[in-house]
Amino acid sequence: MEELIQPLDLFPLWLIFIFTLAFLFLAPEIGFRLGKVIQKRWPDKFEFGLGAIVGAALALLGFLLAFVTSIAIGIYDERRQLVVSEASAIESSYAFADVLDQPAQDKVRQLIREYVSQRLRVNDLQEVSARNKFSTSCGAMQ
Repeated sequence: MEELIQPLDLFPLWLIFIFTLAFLFLAPEIGFRLGKVIQKRWPDKFEFGLGAIVGAALALLGFLLAFVTSIAIGIYDERRQLVVSEASAIESSYAFADVLDQPAQDKVRQLIREYVSQRLRVNDLQEVSARNKFSTSCGAMQ
């Protein structure tokens, strides 16, 4: 299975951070200078209050922060639930091995132990190729 590459995955995280930080600092300055130019060119135009704009921007930022936090908590809970259900499935499989004959029982329990050791090793790996190798070896175990 091929992993989808998102557009931001092509750039290192530190570079995205620097561009975001630069944008956050430069955007208000550019807006301020643009406002000065517009005010000099058309002095009779109605000027919006800066407090209302800042208030709206902060409200939007608060909404965005709440939204992103909610998504992150949902993802965390889903991952935690998946880990718990996988552990439960492993435990059930290990217990159901009692039903099998003695040679098959030993073989199944050994395969489950191998799966668990490989699964624990994969949690430490970040590379896609290592995860694909794990997926291939699990398919061979089945």
